[in-house]
Amino acid sequence: MEMPVFYRGPRAYITHRVIEVPDCGRRRYPVDGLSDVRVVVDELVPDSPGSRLSGVSALVAALVQLRLVGPASVPLAVLLFVVLGACAAVCLGRRPRRRWKLRAGYQGRAVEIFESEDAREFAEVRRGLVRALEYHDS
Repeated sequence: MEMPVFYRGPRAYITHRVIEVPDCGRRRYPVDGLSDVRVVVDELVPDSPGSRLSGVSALVAALVQLRLVGPASVPLAVLLFVVLGACAAVCLGRRPRRRWKLRAGYQGRAVEIFESEDAREFAEVRRGLVRALEYHDS
């Protein structure tokens, strides 16, 4: 009898009996030993807390330099405006990232089975685990 595989990817492998996650070695959890499986979503703040301030400063500098440098050298003013404008766009455009985690009870303790910042990958792994749990319960 061939073993059903519900998910096979670079970061997880799920069958009707086990979920394996290659994280600092290979962690392996039997599906029938998992309880209280749940999803946790963490909001991650952008890398730099001063990012918004830097973005606003770059935007103001881009506008001020147009008045100061513009009359002396139009090409230099345009170049500075583009560079400072790009810096402002990057700093102001950063949004908090999300990290999705699968947590469960295993052998009397809470464990983190899988985590990802990629929503699609996480959804596929979660669905694979749900299917494995359904298969086990039937």
